[in-house]
Amino acid sequence: MIEKSYYKNSSAHRSLSEESIRLLEWDNLKAQLASFASTKMGENAILESKIPTEYEISRRLLQETIEINELEKNLDKSISFSGVFDISKNIEICSKGGVINSSELLEIAETISAAKDLKKILLDFEQRPFISSFLNRLIDHNQIEKILKIGIESNGRISDRASQKLAKLRQELLSKKSERRILVDKFIQKNTNYIQDTIIGDRYGRPVLAIKVQFAEKFKGIIHDSSASGNTIYLEPESIVFKGNKIASMEARVAGEEFKLLKEWSQIISDNDKSLIDMSDILLRTEHALTRSRYSNWIGGYAPIVENNPIVKLIGFSHPLLIWENKKKEAPKPVSIDFHINRNTKVVAITGPNTGGKTVALKGLGIALLMARSGLFIPSIKNPIIPFCPNIFVDIGDDQSLEGNLSTFSGHILRIRNILESLNNKKGLSVVLLDEIGSGTDPSEGTALAIALLKEFATLSDITLATTHYGDIKALKYSDNRFENVSVAFDEESFKPKYTLNWGIPGRSNALSISRRIGIDEKILNEAANYLKPKEVENINILKQLFTLLEPYGYIDYQLLESKDKRGIDTAYISKYQILSPKLHYIKFSSKFQTKDTRPIFEATLKMQKSTVKIYNAHFPSNYYDLQMRIESFEALRDLHRGHQYPSIAFGDFNVSSKDDNKYRVYENQSKEWHIAHIDGCYSCKGTYYFNSGNSWDFLDSIFISKNRGISFDVSSIKVHKTKSNTYKDSGKPYRFDPKLKKGVSDHFAMVAKINI
Repeated sequence: MIEKSYYKNSSAHRSLSEESIRLLEWDNLKAQLASFASTKMGENAILESKIPTEYEISRRLLQETIEINELEKNLDKSISFSGVFDISKNIEICSKGGVINSSELLEIAETISAAKDLKKILLDFEQRPFISSFLNRLIDHNQIEKILKIGIESNGRISDRASQKLAKLRQELLSKKSERRILVDKFIQKNTNYIQDTIIGDRYGRPVLAIKVQFAEKFKGIIHDSSASGNTIYLEPESIVFKGNKIASMEARVAGEEFKLLKEWSQIISDNDKSLIDMSDILLRTEHALTRSRYSNWIGGYAPIVENNPIVKLIGFSHPLLIWENKKKEAPKPVSIDFHINRNTKVVAITGPNTGGKTVALKGLGIALLMARSGLFIPSIKNPIIPFCPNIFVDIGDDQSLEGNLSTFSGHILRIRNILESLNNKKGLSVVLLDEIGSGTDPSEGTALAIALLKEFATLSDITLATTHYGDIKALKYSDNRFENVSVAFDEESFKPKYTLNWGIPGRSNALSISRRIGIDEKILNEAANYLKPKEVENINILKQLFTLLEPYGYIDYQLLESKDKRGIDTAYISKYQILSPKLHYIKFSSKFQTKDTRPIFEATLKMQKSTVKIYNAHFPSNYYDLQMRIESFEALRDLHRGHQYPSIAFGDFNVSSKDDNKYRVYENQSKEWHIAHIDGCYSCKGTYYFNSGNSWDFLDSIFISKNRGISFDVSSIKVHKTKSNTYKDSGKPYRFDPKLKKGVSDHFAMVAKINI
């Protein structure tokens, strides 16, 4: 049986552990593992399996993986689970007095046969003590297999050999059907002129002939049907009806005898239900071990040394999910990293530039710990050493909850509080993984809080890994030997991270290096260097707050140009590339509309490594205004686009309602110039709509890219970002901002797309 183990601590501890496992993307790895299963039964069992929390269970799973891995490497052919079926439900039906059909019984016989074959291959107490310990319990069930295979043919039909009575009844039935066929042929020969065609039809198991409707009264019999035109009736002639009744009676006797046999065989299964269920569980356990072995080989894994000591030694480790992306989706080959953590190190601070691999490293160690608990090999160079850790607590990602009135910072602190509480009640080793600890608030306060928290984790947890940008945390190593620094390497020449870890060396954010490469004046940079010290920072508006939150993820620039709109409605950019030549283009509306809307098109240029791209941020007049204003806005956008030959991206709120689109075919007209996301790849993007009071959805938001200019959508990436925090629970509509309650987000959903240039 596949091991299922659960936390014995409080429900809060379980919930936190389960959430941590989710954040480490264990379900994704489990799905990949399941794809290596030999049967659907094995695949489902893996998907439903739990991660063991007891050392002995994990140790046994790993040894089973090792044993079957070594065996299959030495065999001439792969171990086969052909003929193994999921028989547990059918056995349960039989045990409750039910009757299963012949195909289901045959599956049980085939599974018995496959179990015997696997036992011959795998049973060896000397070479495979762990696998043999449960394979030895397999009962052969030869008699059951013999009875079922004699009684049931390979196609699932009950054999004539099953009983003499059944064979005799079937022979009689065949004879009567032959006699009826002779009668039908005679009727056809005698009445050729009245029959539509000579093909014998079938209605409800009865032979029928197509008679021209004008001759219907000429014949006695049963009319079973008529043609759609009414020109033909389908008649069972009277001379054949009596014979058909005899056949129907005989068929009922045959069915009765067949059911009697099925009932007898189902009772045999019921009498042996416990040993058969045990056989099914043993086969499932064996297949699980084989699946772990094959997946482990595929990712290039080695059997880890798993001990109850807080020691980590992973050399050349690659994240298994990235290996999958590389092999299955032709993503870049993952860069291998090393982990060196001795029993004296309690806290490892990982520092370095954005997008440099800090979070991936964090998640990588977490998923390696889960793999060790689950009996899997670790994708690293030989002899990986990793602790058995039943307590893994993770704070990764943005846990902002607007609905619960929690800021990003509050969300992180709430989870950290829960982690600290769980550490006080833990049993066994613990590892804590923290991403950007103390971020999301004033830097000086965030630094102080992060230091205090990490010192507490150094006391309560066996190992803590924390990513950070705070310089003071890097200095803890020099005053507290429980701390260690690790940095992600960054190539300042190529302006790219190297995705490797440098142990013992603190990293830096490289903000000045990035700025220097972009072209900021050296005098300014030298001045900035003088201010690299802790100081209070206050954000002056929402855009700056958002940019601050996004900076750790590689965003380097933002732009907002104030428009003439009296309502203060503007558009803005936040970008991972330098935003050049920002400008506003006011739309020249027809004379009667000139004073009604002042929202311009915001144009800018993105200078990438090999490409220059024009971007247009639009917020067209709402449907409160005349449709003609939106038409003229699209014309203005078209003219801007035609004024150059660069690849172009246009996005925003175009305010085109369903009524507008039906009347003027707005988007269809634009598709002559642009590829449009919701037309060219996202047909089900309901969330790009604005929800109207009439319970309908209008297409307002979209992304356009220019045609024939070397730019294209990755259509599989086009989606709508809908979460619990930006969606009303009842209707699914966008969670609109309420200025009184200070809740909500927007009356629009965010639209996301990957664009290839």
